[in-house]
Amino acid sequence: MHQLQHHGGTAKTHQSNNSSSQSSTVLSNTLKGAKKQTFKAVEKKKWRTLRRILRSRFGRQLCMERETSGLTLLAACAGFDAPVDILQLIFSLDPTQPLAQDDYGAVALHVACLNGSQNSVIEFLVQSEPRAVLIADIDHRIPLHHALECLCQREVDVETGKANIMTLYRSDTTTINFADKNGDTPVDMVQVARNVEYGRQLKSPKDSMTTLTSENILYLEEIYEFVKSMAVIEYTRKRKLWE
Repeated sequence: MHQLQHHGGTAKTHQSNNSSSQSSTVLSNTLKGAKKQTFKAVEKKKWRTLRRILRSRFGRQLCMERETSGLTLLAACAGFDAPVDILQLIFSLDPTQPLAQDDYGAVALHVACLNGSQNSVIEFLVQSEPRAVLIADIDHRIPLHHALECLCQREVDVETGKANIMTLYRSDTTTINFADKNGDTPVDMVQVARNVEYGRQLKSPKDSMTTLTSENILYLEEIYEFVKSMAVIEYTRKRKLWE
């Protein structure tokens, strides 16, 4: 899995007198250290360690901590393909996280899609908060944009990539026509990627590079037909509503 594309805070403590002030300082330092361990456990995929942390007396507080760019623990876990039971545990501790946006406007579903997470992760995020499929990030891209870009760049296997796209689309079919800041819908993104490959083939000499590019074109053509059929279904649905 490629590195997360979208990535604190310190615990608030009550201070009333010298004795409680000292104990509060110790507690604050303990929580700061625990926060580092929490995100480090995610990055190293030490899921047993993370479960233990989240079930500890400070679990709820640590769950609500953020990375420096506002990345939630749920988003970090989703991007690193954490087991669904961990996502469920985080959600039970802080139900606001599926809609919490980082400094880039991304929610956990964006991060999971751009990292090509397993469909079980995508399905959990969509089911826990269906509104997330329509949230746009700083580039006005919704999760479906990132899921398709990930698939076009072959950063996820075809079967998983298509399953993720279907999960997002079925949650809200209007997402297929959602335009980003460049005016590109998810279908447009695939067209752009396909046109780039056609351009490379025209410029390439007739050698192994041409063969590779041709194979890429066939791959992108398959994806294009896949998402175009969704756009056609959505157009037909809208047309029936107009009639």
